[in-house]
Amino acid sequence: THAVDEGVQPVLRVNTEGGFTVKATAEHRFLGVVEDRLAWRRTDELRAGDYLVVRQPERAWPEEYPRLIPPQISSWAADRLTHEKFPSVLDERLAWLVGFVVGDGSIPSDGRPAFHICVFPNLEAKQREIVSELFGVELKVTPAQGTEKSFNGWVYSRVARETLVQSVGVDPQDKLKIPAIFWRAPKSVLAAFVD
Repeated sequence: THAVDEGVQPVLRVNTEGGFTVKATAEHRFLGVVEDRLAWRRTDELRAGDYLVVRQPERAWPEEYPRLIPPQISSWAADRLTHEKFPSVLDERLAWLVGFVVGDGSIPSDGRPAFHICVFPNLEAKQREIVSELFGVELKVTPAQGTEKSFNGWVYSRVARETLVQSVGVDPQDKLKIPAIFWRAPKSVLAAFVD
């Protein structure tokens, strides 16, 4: 490449959710997502929440599971949830389940105490077991309309929903983001999430 002397210019700092920091001039371009397409954006055009394409360098992954902060649940609701469990760490089992919520499921944005996942016949037993072990509740499975390849799976639990939203960081409005807590977890946890 060729160097061009443009004198002294202000430098802007770009911080990503994944913990990367880049310093660049206002004219420097980054590859990002604009209206669902890849496009080049100047540094001074970037805003909080924009998606950028970032090559992840090799890094040292944490060895310990990140501890989860218990979700805030009203005392009225908590008194009625004595049979439910709360996972204390983000491990491979919880990450695997969160992957189903983010990839093929949903968390109702209206605050209903539930979340949905696609249940596949070859994985149903494992999905049921993990929901029961982590949250102490049952995965309710019903037929899906228009397909025989998967079923609807619902977990009806305030603790489970709020664990995903408050403790893990899944945003019901923008669930396609990888929650920041995954970058503080061992590599095996991230691998389970995308499995």
